[in-house]
Amino acid sequence: IYKEKLKNLPITLPFEEEKNSKHAYHLFTIIINSNREHFINYLKKNKIGIGIHYNSIGSFNFYKNKVKNFSKVPKSNYIGERILSLPLYESLKKKELNFIIEKITKYFD
Repeated sequence: IYKEKLKNLPITLPFEEEKNSKHAYHLFTIIINSNREHFINYLKKNKIGIGIHYNSIGSFNFYKNKVKNFSKVPKSNYIGERILSLPLYESLKKKELNFIIEKITKYFD
């Protein structure tokens, strides 16, 4: 439902599945093309939890000591600053899912 209902918003959705493959959808990640922190705060005010499961390589202390020039990984930096995971779990009710979609849609109106 997320993909169908959010497809016209200014966010990047997960890629379409390859032929003869199936996505596990253990996470539903989106890329926010605007201010992620503002979006996260809006969702939190509406009691919608999110997750940050992927960070850019430069955000990890281990790599800060090993990599000298993080400008060489611009895609990692871009995605790491904008990606977040929407609620997705087995017991998520359709009513809750529709509430999440409604609030996300309203945010971009």
